[in-house]
Amino acid sequence: MASVDLVGKKLLGTGAYYAEMARQLLVFPFPNYRITVEGATYDAASVVVSNGRYYAGQYVLAPKANLVEPSFQVCLFERGGRLAALRYVMAMQMDRLAEEPDYRIVTGREIRIEGPEGDPVQADGDIVAALPVDIEIVPGALRLLMPARD
Repeated sequence: MASVDLVGKKLLGTGAYYAEMARQLLVFPFPNYRITVEGATYDAASVVVSNGRYYAGQYVLAPKANLVEPSFQVCLFERGGRLAALRYVMAMQMDRLAEEPDYRIVTGREIRIEGPEGDPVQADGDIVAALPVDIEIVPGALRLLMPARD
């Protein structure tokens, strides 16, 4: 996300993200990240922390995520490299990510992500921080307006 060209984003819309993803597959070094969730430590090539089911608008990344639950779904992509990244993208597009043997989801309220110092952290398509980062549930920090449940 940090390398998406803003002019390209205006011209190509979401296509700019796909173009940058293709470029990154050629140059990205695929470092490992250390993720601590509620005191348990995991290693992964990539991580998505979510309290919503969907990623990039239409893809179900965390099927048990719920905006009203006081916890995050921490999606761990455990294998790095070009082939694994392509496999994850294809599995996500076919709604089969949960079937990948090196993809797992853990639940927690307090998460720490460590990796190459200064690596960008994105939220909803924008860079919001740099590693290392701590993420936690803060009760009452955000008010949501939602339709009534049936």
